[in-house]
Amino acid sequence: MDSIVNPSKMWFFGGEIGITKIDSYSKGEPSTFFQGGIFAEYYFARKWSMTARLKYFKIGESHGGASILPFLSESYHRFDGEVISLPINIKLEYRVIKNFRGNIKIGPVFNKEIVSNYFYPIDKSTNYSTFFIDYNFGFGFSYFISSRTAFYIDFEFKGLGKDRDDSPTFIVPHSTDNSFINIGVKYSFKTKTQ
Repeated sequence: MDSIVNPSKMWFFGGEIGITKIDSYSKGEPSTFFQGGIFAEYYFARKWSMTARLKYFKIGESHGGASILPFLSESYHRFDGEVISLPINIKLEYRVIKNFRGNIKIGPVFNKEIVSNYFYPIDKSTNYSTFFIDYNFGFGFSYFISSRTAFYIDFEFKGLGKDRDDSPTFIVPHSTDNSFINIGVKYSFKTKTQ
């Protein structure tokens, strides 16, 4: 394709698959899983868009056990779960070469747990809400093969959300943090009108 695509004022729909790594496991638990979803994207300017995705993936968190400082030791805690997630991102694209583009994105992630398994000491609470909000940021690359179709790869991080423990934390909460690699395709059902 010789001309440079301008997707401004266009809707795109698509799907993505990939892997997620649960970054909040700290005790060597299996942490890499399949994930996927569908999405809609609207370009409100040539370089700017909003995306809303509906995704499924596994989450988890573990902490505790022995510490080199005995007064910081606590019993082992592990949470395993699965969520249906709605990440909403604002995305800035920049041209690398012709229709090959890079992007950065950021936004909130609304999560609903559909599986919640707690492996906590009996005296610890597991009565946490199954709805929670995280934060998402990432970067990626896309290539428009036509004015209506593009393929992409994204790298992103989700985390810094709900604390899964009542014990005090000094800086970072015991939240469910994930890293993602997504590959996907997006398509617009309408040709852009000038």
